[in-house]
Amino acid sequence: MVWDIVLCIIAEDPEILAVLGNLRRLVFESGTVLVAGCNPFHLSTQATELWERHLPDDFGYEDTFVYDKTVAGNGNCRKDVHRNFATYERAFARAGFSVDGVKELERTEIRNLLPVSDHLVFRVTLLPDHAPRVSLLI
Repeated sequence: MVWDIVLCIIAEDPEILAVLGNLRRLVFESGTVLVAGCNPFHLSTQATELWERHLPDDFGYEDTFVYDKTVAGNGNCRKDVHRNFATYERAFARAGFSVDGVKELERTEIRNLLPVSDHLVFRVTLLPDHAPRVSLLI
């Protein structure tokens, strides 16, 4: 199953958990899902051929924060959320997924013509359900 949503536009962690929980209910036990999220490893990239970032003055990789992004094709501005990689992993685990692989989607940093990545694609599978099977015996 390929799930075409970018988690970086969802600002609130409880909402991400709800969305991932809903996704988990759609996945078969042996299923695999590809989920896109903003790449936290290229935070210093100011612009690619698709967008330009407007970061706050004081930020760090470990921080979770909202910033503006201008879309190159139409000039529209949208809000994106930076989360570090461990935060993504924890959100997947809390929703019952295991991250089995990660791929960086390639772009070009247009000011210096350097290769960068704007999104990560997470390959996730379901964690085994460890909830005990209980029956009532009186």
